[in-house]
Parts: sequence; C-alpha cells; structure tokens
Amino acid sequence: MSAQTANRLVFLFACAGAFVALVLGLSHIAGAKLPCGVPGEGMSGCDIVAESPVSRIGGIPIAFFGLGAYLLVAMGALAREWRGLLQTQKLGIWMWLVLAAGTLISAGLLSYAWIGLSAVCTWCTASGILMLLALLAQTVAVEGRDVPTKRLPSWALALPLAVALLAGGVYGGILMHRAEEMTRAREYHLPEGAVLVRQGNHFLGAANAPVLLVVFADLQCPACRRASMMKVIEDVEGRLHGKVRLVYRHFIPQKTNPASVEAALLAEWAGSQGKFWDFVKTFLREGRANREGMLKVVRSIGLDERKAKRLLEDKKLQKPYAERLHTDLADAQKLEVTFTPAWFVRYADGKVDRAFGGNAMSLLRDEVMAKHSPKRR
Repeated sequence: MSAQTANRLVFLFACAGAFVALVLGLSHIAGAKLPCGVPGEGMSGCDIVAESPVSRIGGIPIAFFGLGAYLLVAMGALAREWRGLLQTQKLGIWMWLVLAAGTLISAGLLSYAWIGLSAVCTWCTASGILMLLALLAQTVAVEGRDVPTKRLPSWALALPLAVALLAGGVYGGILMHRAEEMTRAREYHLPEGAVLVRQGNHFLGAANAPVLLVVFADLQCPACRRASMMKVIEDVEGRLHGKVRLVYRHFIPQKTNPASVEAALLAEWAGSQGKFWDFVKTFLREGRANREGMLKVVRSIGLDERKAKRLLEDKKLQKPYAERLHTDLADAQKLEVTFTPAWFVRYADGKVDRAFGGNAMSLLRDEVMAKHSPKRR
C-alpha cells in the first residue's frame, strides 16, 4: 500500500469514527437508548457503559473527547493530502501519536467494560476498532516518502467528513428527540383493573400524604441510577415531606439482566429487616452492577453478607421475594410500563399523571400539586 493511499484511508476511518463518537456523545447527554446488539427487554451493554462513571470526564461524555481526536486526525490527513506527504512528515508523526493514545485509551475502556462491567457496547467497540484501523494506516502513511501521482480535489476529501458530521448530528438528534418524547410527562388514564399500590409495598414519606408517587424501577437500569432518582428520594424526605408518599415497585421483565433480579431480591430481603430504603439509597449512590458490588452494599448497611449469598443461591429462600417481583411485573404490564423508571402520581383530587426517566419532578412542582388540590376545585 502506498503512503498516499494509507493517508486517505486514515481520513475515511477518522470520518467514520467521528460519526460514531458524535452519536454516542449526543445520546449520553440525553440519556437516550442506543440500538445495541440483540434487542431485548433488559439493559443492553450500551446502557450499562453509558451509566458507568468512566463514560464521562468532568460531566462531559468521553465520546466527545474521541470526537475531537477524530476531527484532529481527519483535518491532519486533509492537510497532508493538500500540502504533500513529504512536506508534512512532522504532522504525520503527531497524528500517529494522537491515534496511538486514542487506541490505548479505547483498549483500556473496552477492557474495563468487558471485565469490570461485564458489558459490551457495540458503538464503543466500533469506535475502538476504527481508531485501531486508523493507527495501522497511519503507520504506513507517517513517513510519506513516495511521490503522489495525483491529488484528489479538495471537495472530494472534504465531502465524507461533512457527510459523517451531518449524519451523526441528525441521527443523534433523532435519538435525543425520542428520549424527550419518551420521558415527557402526560395525563394518564388508568386501564380498567390496573393497580398502582398494593399492601406491603415499600414507601417513603408520610403514610397519609395527599399525593401518591409510585415508581416502577430496576436498580440496575442506567436511567434509574441517574442523579434524578436520588433527587426525588431526597425531595420526598425533605421539601416534600408530608406532601408526597413515594412507593417503590420493581419492573423486572423475564429477559432482564440476571443482576437486576439479584438486586431486586436483595432489596426485598433487606426490606424484610426494615432496611429496604437503606439498601436502595446506598445502592444508587455506591452500588456496582455485579454481585460483589451488591454484597458490598449489604455489608455497608449492617446486614449479614453470608445470608445474602445464601439467598442468591437458594431458589427456596428467594420464593417470597420473587413473588413480589412477579406481582409488581404483572401490575406494571397492566399499567403499560415499557421503560424505567416509570413514574405515576395520583394527586389529592384523584387525577393520575405519569412520566418516564428523569422527569418525575415535573409532576411534583408546587404549582402542579396546588392545581390538583381539592381546595382549588
């Protein structure tokens, strides 16, 4: 392969990588669900990685740093094509260093996802492969000692980059719009026979609070583990104390990640000892998406780790807690829950509204609750 051909391949790989990184970054900002591997009802590898602390640096999705690297490499490849490879050998070396660093970082992040999170994000993997391919091509192009036979016109090289950025922006925007539509609060009419609360459900706040807030959630779900969930809990214990009663119910479909089932079983087991909310809050703050992480939460709230292990290994011990999960799932399906966290609020006047994702607080604004107060009717 000639150095000139290798340089053009570097440019094309960088364009493809920019598309992937832009889509990843926009989806992480919006908390959108990416198509990732085999579709199913549980968390995908992309969801798990998106929720991981390593997916952001200083609150900025790490994909945007990858986007910056791809853009630098793409512009460098364009400059080398236009100015000539022999005249831009130092630039070629800097491009190689950027790609080498990007490949090492990608390898580290992918290894952490595969080993530490037991998750495979197809988009992250694609980005890592493109970074590696660009590095290999740049290794050939870095010296650029061969004399180019013909240079391509500027528009022929600039066009793929423009298309990649436009396509990434449009697709990322579509995912962001879908996420917004999914989480938007809206008036809801309970289906006939649907049940919001059952006796024995775990609740937080005053039992006689005029407003009932019910959440169907999965402790391992990335959207359920965002800061917005803890914000609701903190508000129910704080500024909304006496006004809102929060009831937690599980939504664990059959095809869900087994870790979701284990987390829910441990939460119910902790609840049988009066520590349901201790487990939930500690897990949301500190829990990891694996058994060791869950057992660490058990230890931190003062429960017996050995009994917790036996519970996770003995179907007979799980039976009373598993029955609660099945009941919650049946009620959730009757309520048309398809996405977690799903929030239902029943105001003092009996009206029911619902929201998904991080939009629970839109249901609990003071002016909204006042609007549905019997005194105002």
